[in-house]
Amino acid sequence: MPRRRIGTIPMNPAMRQARRRAKLRQQNLIAPVAPTRRMAARPTRWAAAVAALVDLQEEYRAWLENPAAKPRELQASGTHQGTSAKGV
Repeated sequence: MPRRRIGTIPMNPAMRQARRRAKLRQQNLIAPVAPTRRMAARPTRWAAAVAALVDLQEEYRAWLENPAAKPRELQASGTHQGTSAKGV
């Protein structure tokens, strides 16, 4: 079964292409694309990750040196008792 004809006369390839391009232009006018947010440069992201890790390391070191500074969940766990006994 042949496809239903869109117009009264058959379209040649140039007409079909012009129709498609007009349709694409209309779609682009209707829904503009939101600008994408650029990611920071890799060295900047790396430096931020290193800074976050250094902050965590300082926090963990403070936990080891002062057992009362540990979170309540860790104070009652075997992890706390193990690190306190070994003097890690």
